[in-house]
Amino acid sequence: MSADDASAPETLTLLRRWHGGDAAALQDLLLRHLPAIRERLERRMGRLLRAKLDAEDLLQDVCVRILAEGPRFEIDDPEHFRMLMARIVENEMRDAHRGFTAMRRAAGRERELPPTTILAMRAARAPSGTPSRFADRAEREEWVRLALGVVDEETRRLVVLHQWERKSFVEMAAELGIAEDAARMRYNRAVARVTRAIVDLRSGRIERVLGSDLESATASGT
Repeated sequence: MSADDASAPETLTLLRRWHGGDAAALQDLLLRHLPAIRERLERRMGRLLRAKLDAEDLLQDVCVRILAEGPRFEIDDPEHFRMLMARIVENEMRDAHRGFTAMRRAAGRERELPPTTILAMRAARAPSGTPSRFADRAEREEWVRLALGVVDEETRRLVVLHQWERKSFVEMAAELGIAEDAARMRYNRAVARVTRAIVDLRSGRIERVLGSDLESATASGT
């Protein structure tokens, strides 16, 4: 263990060990955090979704997939880590309840983001304005998918429709029941929201990503 890791908060140390190939660190992360993540989800979700969470081992499956297939994000605050994971799991479960996650997963497997996408171009710049060192397109897409897990439902839907489903703005407008110009404007705003989430996640500014969740937790004293 390096001197930096020795002084790092425990959650961050475990994340770094996992990113470095230590499989035991993943198990430690799950053992330490899954009970608190489950408790948070049970407080937030409706009865139907709570029943689904109890009936299937979705929580562990989603958390493992986020950590195993996602980008190497770093969080030093254990509560922020739990809140982030809980939000992604909750969004995935709500999307699945609406029949949306299956479409997003299938689209992600079958299609890559186009290299000229606005999303890729905007996300390819670091917060300082210097060029990002994304290793390749696969890494870019990992960050996009992680960001999609934390943004609101409308943002996720708009990005999936245009980027993965390759729907034109005319087609999106028909599906959403709005004018073509409105569909284009909503999509551009969605891209901006996902881009901000990517920048904040990559920079470790998790409190900005959590936003309203942190405010609610502070107000309720949890």
